[in-house]
Amino acid sequence: MHNYKNPIYEIEVKTQGCPVELQVNDMPCFISSDPGGMAVDWPVNPNIMSSGRQRYSLKAHPYSGDEFISKRATLDLKVYVRDAFDNPVPRQLLAEIPTVDFSVKDDSQVHVIAGHFDAEVPYMLEGWAESVSLIDDDKDVLMKEIESFYDELYQVFKSKDLSRYKELSGPRFQEMCTSFYIGKEGQQRQEARLIPNFKGQILRDPFHSYRPEFYVSGKVVGVALPGKPCGFHFYSTDKEENSVLELALFRRKKKGGKLSLVR
Repeated sequence: MHNYKNPIYEIEVKTQGCPVELQVNDMPCFISSDPGGMAVDWPVNPNIMSSGRQRYSLKAHPYSGDEFISKRATLDLKVYVRDAFDNPVPRQLLAEIPTVDFSVKDDSQVHVIAGHFDAEVPYMLEGWAESVSLIDDDKDVLMKEIESFYDELYQVFKSKDLSRYKELSGPRFQEMCTSFYIGKEGQQRQEARLIPNFKGQILRDPFHSYRPEFYVSGKVVGVALPGKPCGFHFYSTDKEENSVLELALFRRKKKGGKLSLVR
C-alpha cells in the first residue's frame, strides 16, 4: 500500500560487465549492451495496465563475441514507487533482488532474475490485453506490413506531418500520457517534440537490417536492430544532430485486422 496520489513505479538496475534486458509484464522496458557498468531508474508505468500483481524479469547474457557472461559481472535490481509530482516525499522500496555476483557462479550464457510486485494505479489502459497471437502469421507478410508502416513514418517525418503522425500512433500517445499523469497542457508540449527536428536531411536504416521480436506470448511484435530496442532508427546528414529511435511495438486486435501501435 502507498499514499501517493500519482504513483510512478520504477525499477533501479545496476550492472557491471554484462548486457541486460529488462521486461515488465512480458513487455520490453530497455536493453543495455554498452561495455562497462550501467545504472538506471526506469519508470515502468506504461507496462502497467491496471492495479494488481506485476511481473518483471532481467536477463543477462555475454557480450558479442564472448561465450559466457564475464566473471567480473554483477547485477542489482530494486523496485520502487514514488509520487510523480511530490518530489520531497521519499520513494518506497517494494522489492529487491540480492546482488548477483558471477565470480562465484558457474559459466553461464544466460542468467534471468524474475519476480513480482503489487501496483496500485488510478487508471486502466487497454494496452495489448485484447490482442490476437501473431506467432502463426506468415512472417514475410507480417514483416511487409511493418515495413509499410516504416515507409509511411519516414514520409511523415520528412514532411513533419503531425496530424498524420497522431493518426499512425493511434491510442499509444494518450495511454503513455495517462500512465505518466500528463495533462492537456503537458500533452501539447509533448506533441511539439513527437517529430524529430533535424537540421539536415533525414535518413534511415534499410529495413532488411531489422529482425522481428515477439512479446506477450506472441501478441506483440516489434523489429529491432542488433543490440537495440524495438523501434525505427532515423538519423541526419548533419553531423551535429543526434539520431532518433522511434520506439514501436505492434499488436493486432482481431484476426485479419491491421497492425496498430501499442507502445
